[in-house]
Amino acid sequence: MERTIRYNTKGIKILSKNGKFSEFKGVSKSENKVHLLELKLEDGENLICTFGHKILVKEDFFLEAQVLCVGDTIISNGLPVKIVSIETKDKDYVYDALEVAENHEYVTNSVVSHNCEFLGSSNTLISGSKLSIMIQQCKNRIIRENNLDLYETPKEDRIYTIVVDVAEGQNKDYSAFSIIDVTEIPYRQVGKYRDNKISPMLFPSIIYNVAKRFNDAYVLVEINSIGLQVANILFEEFFYENLLKVDTKSPQGIGQHITGGYKKGIHLGVKTSTAIKRIGCANLKTLIESDKLIVFDDDTVNELKSFTAKNESFAAEQGRNDDLTMTLVLFSWLSSQAYFREMVSNNIRSHLQDETLRVVDDVMTVRVQKSLKPIGDPFSLNWKNDYDWEALEAESEVDVQGDRWFTVDGNR
Repeated sequence: MERTIRYNTKGIKILSKNGKFSEFKGVSKSENKVHLLELKLEDGENLICTFGHKILVKEDFFLEAQVLCVGDTIISNGLPVKIVSIETKDKDYVYDALEVAENHEYVTNSVVSHNCEFLGSSNTLISGSKLSIMIQQCKNRIIRENNLDLYETPKEDRIYTIVVDVAEGQNKDYSAFSIIDVTEIPYRQVGKYRDNKISPMLFPSIIYNVAKRFNDAYVLVEINSIGLQVANILFEEFFYENLLKVDTKSPQGIGQHITGGYKKGIHLGVKTSTAIKRIGCANLKTLIESDKLIVFDDDTVNELKSFTAKNESFAAEQGRNDDLTMTLVLFSWLSSQAYFREMVSNNIRSHLQDETLRVVDDVMTVRVQKSLKPIGDPFSLNWKNDYDWEALEAESEVDVQGDRWFTVDGNR
């Protein structure tokens, strides 16, 4: 059914099942008139709705209006009430509340209704159908510590990146960061921090502690304004080595890019220019819609729902925030950087090499136990005479260059 949407920009609230008034995204109107049903209840209430409208019939269980019959009970005014008649009505336009904060459940004419569908406009960066899937992919946090939500605990063999967006800490925008596991594709958002009261002077210590906890994560800070102060504190006071640096003086004219060097034009973070945001938004759309970036945090998904086209860019709708979204936009720009990809690849290769060496050490230990045949004093200075060399030669190997290799005791 085609719909038009009017967004709730005035902060109006709607009555929800728990008796409280809750926020909702807006109201949709059908483009065409549709068939309707009228349900009359024994308590005197009535409800006119579409055939597919979902109605609460018992605790946490909804049925579409078209499957209900006279004599069935639904919940009205919090109590089970019988339906005394069902009639079809003339076609008319219908309206529906979108994304009520309390589990998409709201009260109309004393009856609890439900709309679980996300009806994003075509102007959202991420398609409405993908946002619907993302809602289902959100996970329950396993740890919550002072505005830090974790969906996975740090693992020793994983590589993490933290992308930081800094606000002034005056109850307006949020200071935020996303923790992303970049060990392999798909990348995974495994945690997030968000606080609109944290001072920029205190924020660096939180970033530092979380980054150290996540295997000395690579940290990228957005430095357009107060973020530069945060990056400087991380670098100069905490001596954090894995702070990603950005070169702004490229002779090739490629714009800002991640670098490992120190020279004129090197910044301790990235400035969100029009070009950076355009690249980041395009990459973010590709990563999410091709399942190469998995987002577990519901706050982030909720921001993405209202991250819509504005002029020639994307931004949060009026009255909404996009601080967590911007951490993903900047990460998506970062993920396309050759230096970053090589750095992560080298780190992965290093982990694989360490694992290979551990396996080799285990094998060598087994071979030493089987191969060494001491026949004299193991602490003698004349150690060459203390082994059965004929037996050792029989178990030795000759490489392609003709050199003979023996298994030796690592303690000698």
